Amino acid sequence: MIIERALTNGPEAATDFAGKRLATQACRHSVALLSGLLLLGADTSWAARPAPVAPSPFLVTAETSETLEQIEDQLRVPSFTELLLAQADSDGARARRRRRPSFQRPGGSREGDAGAEQAPVPVAPPVPTTPAPTNDASDGSAGGVIVPVPAPVPVSPTASPPIDEGTWAPTPRRAQPPRIPTPVRPADGGDNEGDGESSGAPAPNPIVPRSQRRPGERPTRQNVPTYENDLPDYEFVAVPDRWRIIENLGVNEKWYDPYNQNTLKGDRPIPGTKDWFINVNIVFDHVLEARRIPIPTGAAGDRGSEVDLFGDGVAWETQTTLLPSISLVQGDTTFRPPDWEIRITPALNVNKVWVNQLGAVKLDPREGDDRLDYHFTLQEAFIDKHLWNRTDRFDFDSLRVGIQPFNADFRGFLFESSEPGVRLFGNFFNNRGQYNLAWFGRLNKDTNSGLNNLESWRDDHTIIANFYYQDFPVLGFNVEAIFAANINREGDEKDFDNNKNLVIPSPVGLIGGHDYEVYYVGLGGDGHIERLNLTFQLYGAFGHDDYNPIAQRSQDIESFFAAFEASYDLDWMRYKAFFLYSMGDDDPYDDKAQGFDTILDNPNFAGGTTSFWMRQQIPFVFGGSVALSGKNSIVPSLRSSKGEGQSNFVNPGLWQAGVGADFDVLPELRILTNISWLQWDSVQVLETLRQQDRLSREIGWDISAGVIYRPFFTNNVVLRASGSVLIPGSGYEELFDERSDEPPYSALVNVTFTF
Repeated sequence: MIIERALTNGPEAATDFAGKRLATQACRHSVALLSGLLLLGADTSWAARPAPVAPSPFLVTAETSETLEQIEDQLRVPSFTELLLAQADSDGARARRRRRPSFQRPGGSREGDAGAEQAPVPVAPPVPTTPAPTNDASDGSAGGVIVPVPAPVPVSPTASPPIDEGTWAPTPRRAQPPRIPTPVRPADGGDNEGDGESSGAPAPNPIVPRSQRRPGERPTRQNVPTYENDLPDYEFVAVPDRWRIIENLGVNEKWYDPYNQNTLKGDRPIPGTKDWFINVNIVFDHVLEARRIPIPTGAAGDRGSEVDLFGDGVAWETQTTLLPSISLVQGDTTFRPPDWEIRITPALNVNKVWVNQLGAVKLDPREGDDRLDYHFTLQEAFIDKHLWNRTDRFDFDSLRVGIQPFNADFRGFLFESSEPGVRLFGNFFNNRGQYNLAWFGRLNKDTNSGLNNLESWRDDHTIIANFYYQDFPVLGFNVEAIFAANINREGDEKDFDNNKNLVIPSPVGLIGGHDYEVYYVGLGGDGHIERLNLTFQLYGAFGHDDYNPIAQRSQDIESFFAAFEASYDLDWMRYKAFFLYSMGDDDPYDDKAQGFDTILDNPNFAGGTTSFWMRQQIPFVFGGSVALSGKNSIVPSLRSSKGEGQSNFVNPGLWQAGVGADFDVLPELRILTNISWLQWDSVQVLETLRQQDRLSREIGWDISAGVIYRPFFTNNVVLRASGSVLIPGSGYEELFDERSDEPPYSALVNVTFTF
């Protein structure tokens, strides 16, 4: 056509016509591509083309060129791409019709389904055309080429017909066998009994919507129509329960393998039950420890016949503990708490100690310098009942009664023990908030093992209410508010430990029994802010002590405690800094007891049990019956015993500041290092008890290092080794002058096996 235009009107007209022709083709292809995309997005099938009209010759000029191109586009055979798009759209429509549930089909019946396939609409073949003879204009006027073209037909605006999903003659569906309804079970006591006939169709019973179900209720498929040769609308397949399904796959359990399916580890229900599980845990823990601490010589002196106030304090000790635990759990615990839990954890401990000092292991020096002891007890024995779920997200309330472990805060600064009690606990706000309301009695601890002594119940009561909230004030940080009360009524009692030492009342000052009640208000936080890990704990203590043997009078308790730790991770290294302040009493004879003491602490802070100050109990006065601090404790409380004595709020207090670093050298190997500086907050109490004047406040430097090795990358086998030394400061040397040239140390090796 371009050549004809050049021959007819000259090169310029041909060039102009070629440009318009290219622009028109570009627009046409763009419109075709956009139309294809819109058809896919709108989910419609290829619309039928109108039948072509009969051609009519007319003279083609510049004014009629666009009309000619539009008519040619109508006569164009669809391209291969357009055919593929139309076929894919038709297949998608058929697939959607197959997925519709029978009771949701529009139109109401399967034969007259509005979404059924329609018969293909025949497409009129294109009208054949023949080229017309060329008539040259001899006068050079506006002539043209006469070609046969369809005559324009005026189109009146009419309503668009509904889109037909079967225009492009889809592949006929394969014939399906007739659907046969399954027999309907007659309802018990229903109205149809005695009719003698059955309708053959299931009674309508729509599924209860999710919004109308009770919390924890599951949907039911009872009385929903199903057919013998068709899958149900919700495609459920009959399989064994989710615990035994792998048996059909050939996976069997091994009772000694805790990492695969094992009934003893709660992976499958107990045989003969539906949802009762048993979980067996066994922990074997062995500790070998060597230490040197100041030990009072007593009346018998030591092996070197010395008569110093403190003799040779080298000692060796082994502790072996076996903790089997059995839990019975009832309920589907995958997505919600168990309905019932019953747990029993007995404990057996065997310990042996050697001390190069007579009278150190037993009050009677005739019993030698070593001691072998054992103890059997219950560390856990409780029943846990899941009361109810308050929301669909399983916000719940539960009640636990019996001997149970409990930790009052993030790091165990105030109360961490396993005591008999009643505890109501649960969560709020999709588990963002957790709460505890608890009352605990008190069991004495065995003197040599530190485990519960079931034969000695104390008149000591602890009430705790705390609330945790996650991701506050920033994402990844958790806060806690806590209130605790410790009420002790042992003023009229007298108690000795297993080594015949007096523990109640405390053998310090003017000895006498006393009752006290103290209340704690605390705020804590633990988590991370960006890459900074942060932990803090604040406590205020107030109450009344009706008699303090050091002050020799009644006192009001007013004290304070604060601890902070920040750490930062750099690849496989973690660097940390920590600070602790425990308030001391600067006047032991006034009417205020200002030294801070805990209920029963077991803190994980400043190196934990690798630290010398926290690991060891340092004897102080009265033949070592009163210690500066208890074993696995951090505050210098001057108690007679951490586990068997009463709290004391007339004490020197403590300042501690230090740094540390943890190195994950291997995935299974971690190295711990810590160094801290210690000093008393006040020395007036120490000067009073030791009758020494102008004592220095400096205790010294606590340096420790440890290694944790998990050979199988799990906690089933854990090996620990640590060593620590206290480099004495001037205040420590003044208290233990006889052994100032022998720095105290501690070294231990610990092996733990867990099943």
